[in-house]
Amino acid sequence: MSEQALQQTNFAPIVQAVFDDLDMQQLTVFRRLSGAQRLQQAFDLCDWAHSLITASIRSRYPHISEIELGKRLRRRMSGNTVL
Repeated sequence: MSEQALQQTNFAPIVQAVFDDLDMQQLTVFRRLSGAQRLQQAFDLCDWAHSLITASIRSRYPHISEIELGKRLRRRMSGNTVL
């Protein structure tokens, strides 16, 4: 395929098909999990989000106190992003 033809190719349907396949694979794996394993996955995602938000706040405010960090973290986790 020439470079010009490559540039004109619409990759959106290909990318969508790949992601659709990955979504179906994810669902297949998820269906095999027990209720406890699914719940653990949810807790792990919450822990990951907590860590990510904590790192984000600390990067913006490197000298923030633990008390203020906790307040900002609770606001962000609750969806109230007004800082």
